[in-house]
Amino acid sequence: GSKHLSIMLQVMGEKFSLPEFRNLFAWIQAKDACFMQVDLDRSQSLNHAEVYNAIKQGFPMLNLDQHAFYAATKAYDPDNNGTMSRAEYMAFCAYLELASRT
Repeated sequence: GSKHLSIMLQVMGEKFSLPEFRNLFAWIQAKDACFMQVDLDRSQSLNHAEVYNAIKQGFPMLNLDQHAFYAATKAYDPDNNGTMSRAEYMAFCAYLELASRT
């Protein structure tokens, strides 16, 4: 018989199989594409309206009311400047992904 070769990748101390890494990379690319699509002024940051549009596009199954959306965006805007950088947006997306699975 043939031996199965499992390629393991390590990211921040976590081990991923190649298929898991591919899925993670595809998820990151999809969220980044949403970011780029709604960043109409190309500022490399999103205001609240742009974040809302990106979340509607990237998480169509979520139905965040205005209060929940505002509270969540405030939590992921640590410098409290009213916008989200790409890193802040990706962290917010990761939170929403986990929240949508529970």
